[in-house]
Amino acid sequence: MISTYMKHWILSLFCLFFTVCQAMDAVRLKVVNGVPRMEADGVPVRPRIFWGTHGYGKLRFQPGEQTIVFYRTAYQTRECDVTFHLRFFTIPQTILLEDFEVVDETTGEVLIPPMTFANSTDEKPLPDGWSAFPLNETNTVATLALLRRPPEDGGDALRIVLDNPTTRTPWPDFHLYTRPRKMQLFAGHRYRVTLRVNASVESGVCQETYRPDNRAYEMLMYDLFEEDHPSVLQRQVTLAHEAGIDLISVLCEMPWARPGEATDWDRIDHEIEEVLAANPDALVVPRLRLDPPTWWLNEHPDDRMEFREPTYRHQPFVSVSSHPWRELARNQLRATILHLEERFPGRIAGYHPGGQTSYEWFYHDSHGQNFFGYSPCEVAAFRDWLAKRYGSDAALQEAWGNPAVTLDTAEPPTPDERRQPPSLAMVMLPRLAQQVIDHNLFLQDEMADTILDFAHVIREATHGDRLVFFFYGYVYEFASKGWSAATGHYALRRILDSPDVDVLCSPFTYSDRAIAEAGLAMTAVESVLNAGKLWLFEDDTRTHVARLRHYSDWTSCAPDEWSSAQILLRNNAHELIRNAASWWMDLSGFGWFDEKPLWQNAMEPMRQPDQEKLLQPVPYAPQLASVLDERSLLYAANDAKVSWNCLYDLRSTLARTGASFGQYLLDDLLDGKVASPVVLLSNAWVLDDAQRNRLKTALAGKFAIWHTAAGIVDPERGASLNEAEALTGFRMELLGEGDDAPGKVEITPAGKAYGLSSWKVTAPEKMLFRVIPAEGDEILATWPDGSAAVVLRDHALFCATPELPRELLRLACRKGGAHLWTDEMCILYTDGRYLAVHATQDGVVTLHFPQPRRIRDLVTDEVMLTAPVTFFRTRELRRGETLFCELLP
Repeated sequence: MISTYMKHWILSLFCLFFTVCQAMDAVRLKVVNGVPRMEADGVPVRPRIFWGTHGYGKLRFQPGEQTIVFYRTAYQTRECDVTFHLRFFTIPQTILLEDFEVVDETTGEVLIPPMTFANSTDEKPLPDGWSAFPLNETNTVATLALLRRPPEDGGDALRIVLDNPTTRTPWPDFHLYTRPRKMQLFAGHRYRVTLRVNASVESGVCQETYRPDNRAYEMLMYDLFEEDHPSVLQRQVTLAHEAGIDLISVLCEMPWARPGEATDWDRIDHEIEEVLAANPDALVVPRLRLDPPTWWLNEHPDDRMEFREPTYRHQPFVSVSSHPWRELARNQLRATILHLEERFPGRIAGYHPGGQTSYEWFYHDSHGQNFFGYSPCEVAAFRDWLAKRYGSDAALQEAWGNPAVTLDTAEPPTPDERRQPPSLAMVMLPRLAQQVIDHNLFLQDEMADTILDFAHVIREATHGDRLVFFFYGYVYEFASKGWSAATGHYALRRILDSPDVDVLCSPFTYSDRAIAEAGLAMTAVESVLNAGKLWLFEDDTRTHVARLRHYSDWTSCAPDEWSSAQILLRNNAHELIRNAASWWMDLSGFGWFDEKPLWQNAMEPMRQPDQEKLLQPVPYAPQLASVLDERSLLYAANDAKVSWNCLYDLRSTLARTGASFGQYLLDDLLDGKVASPVVLLSNAWVLDDAQRNRLKTALAGKFAIWHTAAGIVDPERGASLNEAEALTGFRMELLGEGDDAPGKVEITPAGKAYGLSSWKVTAPEKMLFRVIPAEGDEILATWPDGSAAVVLRDHALFCATPELPRELLRLACRKGGAHLWTDEMCILYTDGRYLAVHATQDGVVTLHFPQPRRIRDLVTDEVMLTAPVTFFRTRELRRGETLFCELLP
């Protein structure tokens, strides 16, 4: 008799076979048992994707003299300036470059004649028509010289010596390139590129062909994929298919035709054809760039972003407040969808529009924290927003405390008003700082309106039969910014409430993702899932291949194949446990995942768990809930030290507590959607009466961790520490207004009894509070003046420092009844059935189970316990090793 388990396994294999072998009429998101799930024509689809791009022509060198020949073709027929680049792999080496030639084999025309060094000199080793980048002091790795040799020894050559930077800075992006020259390129022609080199070690270059542009270089050629010479994108698509992954996302250049001109679809067609040539059963998600071309920006100067007091030069960039751009982008997006649906019927799974910084829908250059919003279209949009919010001049004047302002004359706040708004501690005061607060709120709505506008276009154009993807909601990540509102990512609830969005995504955080680190989420993952949307982790791990195949920031790369696999396995397990999706991302077409062992060691162990999750979805129910309030961050004065510690950096501590944890928006807690017994409220600074009442109800029976300045501001009545006390039960006082903050807190005997030790405090003193303890409270830590900084009572803990140490979180878990799976310092993710431990140090990890369990290693398929137990000592784990297990009855 076939077991139930085997029936599920056979069914899942059938489902996958059916999915990839049929043209899909509809790919949709369905919520099953509270868990969002991708389905193709009603059949569950594994939420694993490979993301690739048509990137660089990679040429591998062996030690010694050699001639390298490879072939490329043009994206489209055009006459334009062309420049050829040779980007060198970031490893110490010496290369003698003897020849470089480009020929159009279709016509026989020589585009670049064989490069010689006849016109080179010792002072100027590069021949005329060639240059290098960088040439100034930022070139810390390369030395160029002319090597004179007789003809019988190969003639003169360019000697390129590359060495590690003398400083701790990353390798610069060193490359040689031909100076731009006018050329006629033809789509479909076969272009032969030939290099003659002499290499000291195994290495190589990436060859790229660009049209120079004052905003961004446009790639003109791609690898000519042939049956016996697949491109690097195709090789990875094939590896993904062999691992059971047929969802492929690919970067596509959306065509922008000038008025009156026909749209050239050749390039975008090719980009999808290349994927389907490698895997005819692939379901493709094109990523489409919606930023307008340079010619459009030049014709619409009033539709650009305008910065005040910039600390660096900002390239011209479209404003999301531009109505002409939105209309143009809507029309072109709709036309592109209709074209692709007709050209590739049944092979498109969804659409992923991108815009602003790195396609991720946070305001252009907002990471630089310069002040923008002053162009004509931006000012007009702000006034329109104010008119909708207030409705009359009188209401606006009352809200801003300014009898002179009107809806027709209101201006965005000046940089000085943004830098130093009236505030209590770190929170801006309503009315006194309302102009700044309103502009912050406007920036979020403007970005959300833009996203939802394009989402609706996709929904309508596809009749709801394709998935809609967007980057958005980096609410924990952008808490690291002093001016978080500048990003535009704090209208997440509006996006989650929209029926037109299916999948939200972001990369893993960049601060804690390497070997022996955590791989953290940028958003409130659990709230995204609660809303019936799928959260997707973009796994752009810099594998060891990036170190070998040219990646300028090579210091962030995994050092070897084993480390790459352990990081990827940790990330895959983390995603599975939290019911999230993922794609492996070959960021710039370098071939970061172009090695079969990575797929075997990090993706193969996920097959069975992925299928079980598809067929029997179970909501993730963490024991510890981190709760973030979007609105409160929009009231934050311009200082990142508090939000950095209590939101951005605290994620690292959460992953190391030994408890299962989740990340939520405040309104999910208020709506009763957070079942965790322990709730951490890190930034509930600004609450209205309704929220305060609902919050008290939501916390009944839970252990609350009140963090920093909980409840100190009401958006109508302003600031009041009495209101904070009424909410939290803890009486607070401002610590002081001095320039220097206490450097640390001191642990009391009671705190030491709980295992606490002193920790540093980095926030300015004006952002800190003392707690006035009530009878029965335990004071765990004090400020240097002896006043209370951390207080514990029966069902609550108040921590007045932005820093919240691991042992304090673990104490709250024990007091609140949250299960701690281990006492060792490690990264731990679990949903109670699957468990991942990522070792932060060499040694054994002791696991404590809430009920007796056996344990099966999903990598080796070994059942490590024959009888259920309540604790288990792992084998000796190497630092950075990932143990991925299934817990069995």
